Amino acid sequence: MVCGARPRLFALLVWLFAIVSCSNAKIVLSPEMAKRQLDRRGFPYDEKTFIERARKGDLLTVRLFLAAKINPDSTDDEGETALIAAAAQGHSKVVERLIWSGAKVDQRNHEELTALLRAARNGKEEVVLKLLDRRSDINAQGQDGGTALMYAIWRDNPRIVQALLDRGANIHVRDVDGSTSLTWAAFYNRASLVQALLERGADPNTQNNLGGTALMVAAAQGRTEIVRALLNRGADATVKDKRGKTAHQWAMESNHTETAELLQQAREKE
Repeated sequence: MVCGARPRLFALLVWLFAIVSCSNAKIVLSPEMAKRQLDRRGFPYDEKTFIERARKGDLLTVRLFLAAKINPDSTDDEGETALIAAAAQGHSKVVERLIWSGAKVDQRNHEELTALLRAARNGKEEVVLKLLDRRSDINAQGQDGGTALMYAIWRDNPRIVQALLDRGANIHVRDVDGSTSLTWAAFYNRASLVQALLERGADPNTQNNLGGTALMVAAAQGRTEIVRALLNRGADATVKDKRGKTAHQWAMESNHTETAELLQQAREKE
């Protein structure tokens, strides 16, 4: 090692430790210095690289881009911002830093997904909580009308579902097909989540655009446990969809005998 190189290396290591360890500390670093550090690390100063490093969870490089005054809300070809990209992969430290640097929490990509929606859809609990703390729109909807709650149900993540419910997620929101979170839970066979939604006041008789109810969806798939839970919470077994079919008929046509018998008993009591 040449004379004088060791002190410079030590100073660089100290600086790197400081910039990584103190996420919100004010490091005195000019945009020009930050760009030089990016160049030395082999990263071009452009939006695509910025977003990709956020997606990789590279906190140090993200901080250098931000110090170099890149727009934190820059987008790539998919409309993804660094925040959305980092949230989707569960990089909570990067998410935290981007928000602290002024990134828009509810900016959307080309699928109309926000960082919260991407995090919920990918089951990234810690990021979901951080975004909720920053007042991200808890009832935002993607192109399919799905909400963070619906995506968490699809992912079968009870902890995220519970967090969203505790923070006031609207259980009555409908997707593009007119289905609610309860319908999603019935369709994806999430018995415990069906129960949780019913306890929060979900309406078991809400009909989607085709007149279908959560009861019909569960019956058509032979989800006897879910059918029983819905009936116990007031689901109407006599309701017909736009084809004129009841939940019992759906169960019969799908050869789910046990479910059909349960529904027949319910119909006879009404």
